Amino acid sequence: MNKAEKAIQRMCETRWSAYRNGIKATRDKINQLVDLVEEMRDDTTMTLDTRSGARNLLPALCDFTFLAFLDLWNSILEETDQAQKYIQTPGLTLNRSLIKLRALETFLSTGRSALIEKAVSFATQKCEELGIETEKRIRRKKQLPGEAASDSDSGLSLKSQRRSAKIPVRVRGPFSPRNKNQISGYEGDLRHFRYCAI
Repeated sequence: MNKAEKAIQRMCETRWSAYRNGIKATRDKINQLVDLVEEMRDDTTMTLDTRSGARNLLPALCDFTFLAFLDLWNSILEETDQAQKYIQTPGLTLNRSLIKLRALETFLSTGRSALIEKAVSFATQKCEELGIETEKRIRRKKQLPGEAASDSDSGLSLKSQRRSAKIPVRVRGPFSPRNKNQISGYEGDLRHFRYCAI
């Protein structure tokens, strides 16, 4: 088995960079990761638990939704990590910190459509490379007498559904309502102590 060049580390609750590094490594090496998991699944020298785990993990990795969210979170966490590192710069004033936080908030709120489109494009490309089916299977629900048939899922590909649906992107973290109030509080403090922010 060939070893990957990058390693995924455990996440740390206090650092967004830990999330970003893990997601970036997974996103950049997804083809090699899928190959490795397939190899582990088929390798008879591996333990039964390892082969079973690889068999269960493979469908989760080879999923359009997983690949799209992998790219989406990579983009979001890249910006969040840059903002976090900038805010930790020694000697940085409160005013400059607020400017960076507002810029990040603007990026997340106005760039949502572009981020989703980029994520769908990435997932589509990876599905083609890995030979993953993107057509949604139509599952028929058992109809009870008197119920009308549902044709809401008829014939749309998964890609079309992702693009046409309004996908809510909620970022738990720097811009939750509680943190927005904290930013507003910092701005109020800055107005009171304007002479300190040079």
